[in-house]
Amino acid sequence: MVLMHEYNAARMEQLQSRTTQNSMMTAAVAATAAVFAALLSTWSNAGLRIGILSAAPLFIVILWSVRLAEIMRIGRTSEFLLELERLVNAEVAGGRRTADPRGLDPANALHWESWLRGKNRWRIAFRTGSSYLLTSVLLLGTAFTGTVLAVVYSLADARAGGGLRVFTCLASALWIGVFTYSARWFRHPVVRNRTELVT
Repeated sequence: MVLMHEYNAARMEQLQSRTTQNSMMTAAVAATAAVFAALLSTWSNAGLRIGILSAAPLFIVILWSVRLAEIMRIGRTSEFLLELERLVNAEVAGGRRTADPRGLDPANALHWESWLRGKNRWRIAFRTGSSYLLTSVLLLGTAFTGTVLAVVYSLADARAGGGLRVFTCLASALWIGVFTYSARWFRHPVVRNRTELVT
C-alpha cells in the first residue's frame, strides 16, 4: 500500500511538471511572436531594433532552459517510476488473466512506464517523440538568428553607438553561456535513458 501511494505521488509530480512544461512552451512561443511583432513595427529605429534583437535571444534561451529543467524533472520521476514498477512486479505474484502476447503481461501489477518505453504491442517507445526537438529547433534557431542579426546590425549600422555594441556583445555572450550551461544536461543519464527501449 505504501508503494502504491509513492507511485501515485510520483505520477502526480510528473503530471504537474508536464503542465508547467507546456505552460512554459506556450509562453515562450507567444513571447517570441510578440517580441518579433514589436521588432517589425519599430524596424526604422536602429537602436531599438538592435536592442530587441540583442535581448530577445537571451529571453528565449532562458525560457527554453526552464522547459529543459521540467523535462529533467519528468525524466527523474519516470526513472523512479520504472524502478518502482520493476520492484513491485518482482514482489507481486502473477495474475490469472489470459496474456495477450503482444500487449500487457498479466503477471505484472504495474505497466505504465514499461509500456511507454516500448513494452507494448507495437514495440514503440512513446517517450521519444519529436515535439521537444522541434520546439527547441524553433526557439533556438530564432534566438541564434536574432543574435547574428543583432551583431551584424550593430557593427554595420553607423547609427549604433559604442554602448549598444557592447550591450549586443554582452547579451550574445550571456545567451550562449545560458545555452551551454543548459545543454550540458543532455549528457545526464536521466535524459539518455529516456529513449531506452524496455523489453
